[in-house]
Amino acid sequence: MRWFILVLILMPATIFAQSFKGGIAGGIAMSQVDGDRYAGFHKTGVWAELFVEYPFSKQTSLHLGLSGVQKGSYKKFNELEFYRINLIYAEVPVLLTYRISSRSVLEGGLGFGVLVHSAEKNEMGPLSEIDSPAFNFFEISAQGGFKYFFWARAGGAVKLSYSVLPIRDTKQNSPYRRNAGQYNNLMQISLFYML
Repeated sequence: MRWFILVLILMPATIFAQSFKGGIAGGIAMSQVDGDRYAGFHKTGVWAELFVEYPFSKQTSLHLGLSGVQKGSYKKFNELEFYRINLIYAEVPVLLTYRISSRSVLEGGLGFGVLVHSAEKNEMGPLSEIDSPAFNFFEISAQGGFKYFFWARAGGAVKLSYSVLPIRDTKQNSPYRRNAGQYNNLMQISLFYML
């Protein structure tokens, strides 16, 4: 009788655990900070992610990840003058994926980030606290992307990400009728492998 009860308790947990699929992804992140007055995805960084996916059906699944990503802004004015924001986040993307064909997948959701490192400088060195207000510790971003499987377990992906809330408040007037502030704007290109 004990074995029967033990099997009844452990069997659902085992079935649930077996339905998860894990994977790794990594690539480059091209970013800009909207609100810094310098347009263009000129800041290039790297990002890497460990993730699990839990299927709801043959077409939809929940994607949970843990990633490290470099964001920020860069503008080179001439051979000597430049401006750079360097931000490093630990991020948890929570995405819903939808398989549109045997090889193609759409994904979208939110990313919850914690700022690990920040630096803002120009050719003279790091900016003072007066010129560089502190960045917010938390970030929430809207994310959407497209994955394509080149092989059964591996492929490439493109993902766009944009801050839902300002990454810091500034005193500049916003030209886009939103709260004055700065927002991360990111495009990621990556390779992934399902374990």
